[in-house]
Amino acid sequence: MDFFKDYSNLTSEEILNKIFCNEINYASGWNYEEPSISPPHNVWEPIPHGFYLQCSIEEKPEHWVGASDFEIDLDLISFDTKRVVVEPSETWIDDNMGPAMLRRLARISRGVFRPTNISSKWLIRPRERRERSVQEVSFNFRGEKYSIQIILQED
Repeated sequence: MDFFKDYSNLTSEEILNKIFCNEINYASGWNYEEPSISPPHNVWEPIPHGFYLQCSIEEKPEHWVGASDFEIDLDLISFDTKRVVVEPSETWIDDNMGPAMLRRLARISRGVFRPTNISSKWLIRPRERRERSVQEVSFNFRGEKYSIQIILQED
């Protein structure tokens, strides 16, 4: 399936070590496009996902020893940012949300999807106690203008 293609010369153990050392990480916020490759240097930066994975392995080894290859692969595949997009099922609403999602989809398309002139605007602004918010994301692709609407229900 071409996962971790950039690291095909490494063993699984070497890839896992790079994940633990935060040399391989993935983004989960809206304010940056690519994951950081350096460990956080202050309390305001997010803790790398590899740190949480390593803690889980150390704190619950029985889970990992008894886990199937599928379960382990599912936890590790998120770190392959060239082939996988990670979006939590519950997320926070942000002005950069739509453009960030579009860039992540473009990143895993193997160069097929290359949107340009990406912009966004709220058609229905998020507010407390509002059931629905709508963000429109506009972009150019292959010389044509497109727009999509991201509809958020409640949270």
